[in-house]
Amino acid sequence: MTDIDARDFLRALDHNVVAVDSGGRFRMPRSAVNEVIFWEHSAKLVPRPISLWIEPIITIGAVARLHLDHAERLCVSPKTIER
Repeated sequence: MTDIDARDFLRALDHNVVAVDSGGRFRMPRSAVNEVIFWEHSAKLVPRPISLWIEPIITIGAVARLHLDHAERLCVSPKTIER
């Protein structure tokens, strides 16, 4: 994960591209599932390890970047090709 990925993820939160619930789960408006970014390991271990799951951070950040920076250019079968 890069600084840009982290920045894009935070932009998703700042611009309400993704919402976070009280349990720390993230959901985009048209998503069918909640995403989690922290994974709790076995409770048998003390202290209980917690891992940061990078994939949803990158995914949410990428969707936010497309939405915020490129929405006007997204389409299927464009009328003209811009160069």
